[in-house]
Amino acid sequence: MKTEIKIQGLSKNQIKSLSSIAKERGFKSRNDLLLNIIEEFLKEDSLAPSADLYTVYLKEMIETEKLLLEKLNQKEKTLQDFEDRINRMNMLTARWLDYNEF
Repeated sequence: MKTEIKIQGLSKNQIKSLSSIAKERGFKSRNDLLLNIIEEFLKEDSLAPSADLYTVYLKEMIETEKLLLEKLNQKEKTLQDFEDRINRMNMLTARWLDYNEF
């Protein structure tokens, strides 16, 4: 059973624009265009709650990735500092050995 919905308040220019858009997009009529737009809207709206769940999950993943990257950068800096200290100790040990050679 098909139900009618009438849209009031559109100007003649708006109606002409709808006709042009319908023709450009390959619809048979303004009604087909509007029906398609409404169906798409309802489909997206019905998916909105699940999309929100994914959005929350993705935001949490982004925050986790940021924290992990920060920790990784801290560990990398600590490792670099450790490597610099070892190199400095090696250089000082080599100097000491050169100096104390008989």
